[in-house]
Amino acid sequence: MSDETETLQVTIQVSPYDAATGRVLGTLTLPPSGLPLQTVPLYLGVLDSATQYVDPASGEARERPLLDLTVDTTTIRADGSDVATISGIPPGTVVYSPLGRHVIDDGVLEYTTVYPGDHRFVIDAFPAQRQEVTIHAN
Repeated sequence: MSDETETLQVTIQVSPYDAATGRVLGTLTLPPSGLPLQTVPLYLGVLDSATQYVDPASGEARERPLLDLTVDTTTIRADGSDVATISGIPPGTVVYSPLGRHVIDDGVLEYTTVYPGDHRFVIDAFPAQRQEVTIHAN
């Protein structure tokens, strides 16, 4: 006869988040003894960073709202003068574009190009959900 002892391992899932903004940084699975070793705040449970954040004041999970963007056209001529305008962007928002990273301070992004193809813009106005707009240039 063998004397085997089964060990039950208990783990918990947590979502670390940025203390200042509430932006969810990921998900961790830890033994309870690992909790005191963490150096960032933890939300007990699994949060989806794309659609949720933690309210820094209350520590409660919240849904990330959608932006109320207006796009006047998604197709332009690749002639350097035809313009696509995206408005409703909150001031201070970071926008990633084919030309790099930009901060929009006046709420409006105007785009023109001489390069045909699809030009993708990622608008990151946390705590709102990231949104993408693609402008097709012919």
